[in-house]
Amino acid sequence: MALPGQVPRFRGMDQVARRIELSKLYAGVDTDPESEFAQALAEVKKRAQAAQASSRPDGPLKRDVPAVPGWPFDAAEARRIQETSGASRNFLRLRKRRAARPRACPRRLFSHGDPQGPPDSRRFPQSGSTRPFYMGRFEITNRQYQLFDPRHDSRYIDQASKDHYTPGYPVTDPINP
Repeated sequence: MALPGQVPRFRGMDQVARRIELSKLYAGVDTDPESEFAQALAEVKKRAQAAQASSRPDGPLKRDVPAVPGWPFDAAEARRIQETSGASRNFLRLRKRRAARPRACPRRLFSHGDPQGPPDSRRFPQSGSTRPFYMGRFEITNRQYQLFDPRHDSRYIDQASKDHYTPGYPVTDPINP
């Protein structure tokens, strides 16, 4: 198997020399694409070595993560917070026997970010909600949403391929979120 920039001979003929000859003859182009590729590959390797040498020092980054009172917490603490927040175990009656059971999310501050992550995730802003709220345990399906808006249509998700014979992937199935 040939390496980049090294093309094997074919039936005793130097393919690179033949391509250059035909490019001069029919296109008026006098270049050697194989050597151009080899030069570009060498430049990329040189840049990668330079970048690796100047990258961050070995070992994890030392970053001060701001302390947020009560954060993070485990599942048992989450249950205790929900129970003491005074939020009732509500359920949303959709129609007949169908219901959604949202979970209570109490007012709480938290911090997000990753000290070892990429540069754009190393910030540690404090976020949170100012009031308690409810959030569904599962995504709402099209069937459930259409109980509120019968004309709702999720339409399509874009498809990335060369042959667009449909507008995309339909997501109107009743069980789709």
